[in-house]
Amino acid sequence: MRSHKIILNARCLFILFVVLCAVQVLSACKTLDQPGPRLGVRETCDPGILYQGRSYAGNAAYGLLGIQAASGVQAVRNVSDIVQVYLHQSAALCEERERGTLNPQDYLDRRNMLSEKFAKFASFTQEIPPADVRQVETAIYSEAVATYNPAVTAQPIQAAMQVIMKDGRILPNGGSLNSGDSFRVEIDLSRQAYLYLVIKDSSGNMYKLYPSQAAGGFNPAQGRVNVPQDGLLTLDNIPGTETIYLFAGDRSPALESGLEEIGTAPKSPETQTVLASAVRFRGVFVNKNQSTPGGALSIEALGQAAAVFTIEHR
Repeated sequence: MRSHKIILNARCLFILFVVLCAVQVLSACKTLDQPGPRLGVRETCDPGILYQGRSYAGNAAYGLLGIQAASGVQAVRNVSDIVQVYLHQSAALCEERERGTLNPQDYLDRRNMLSEKFAKFASFTQEIPPADVRQVETAIYSEAVATYNPAVTAQPIQAAMQVIMKDGRILPNGGSLNSGDSFRVEIDLSRQAYLYLVIKDSSGNMYKLYPSQAAGGFNPAQGRVNVPQDGLLTLDNIPGTETIYLFAGDRSPALESGLEEIGTAPKSPETQTVLASAVRFRGVFVNKNQSTPGGALSIEALGQAAAVFTIEHR
């Protein structure tokens, strides 16, 4: 009986040994299946443009804005060029993440910022389709589109514009003046920027008021700007509405070349279109445009600012 017990115990020990080995093998296999540190293994990410929760790459990104990369329309080509920059930056962010040179949180933050700017870009192109832009509007449209380029960092700008009458009183936006009354325009800029003042007189003629030979001034401007630099502007004897347009931000070759200076005879048939386009396309990042208690027109914007001030000429 004792010998049988010894044999039985030996068999039990052997079975237990086999079971333990099997458990160790299975455990090792499970360990191999579990994800662990992967040195030299690329993280996967999406190189497309993120828009409203979906990713767009290649032709899908162009189709999202209703354009084709090979279009012959200049305004469409301008938009297409910006889309290419977004695609390139999205892919570059993904490559940095895959290389491990960009941590997950920084990657998400930068991707979200890119996505937010693209959403504004898409909104702008959907509101004003580039295929509908007339040839004469292309230059000013291109300037507006350029502000959405993700490679460009738009700097905030604040501006305050007020009309000061001859006696020193501030004329509120929409206020009235009589023929022969005089005034000046005072502008305060928070940073250096290209400043343009355009005036549409009661006869419907439009002129570049700042900078101009008649009113003085130069660009870029900064701080307090008086228009005219010396003296005052005086209303003629034709009643109606006088409208002052303010643009501040990047340089505008279209405004510089497309508008006649004040004091000259209007001769360009495209002046109306140029100004209408400027009002339509610039100031796309305006956050606030309101009158202050003192009567000044206050503007806060990102990159480009545009504002309209009216005077009722009696």
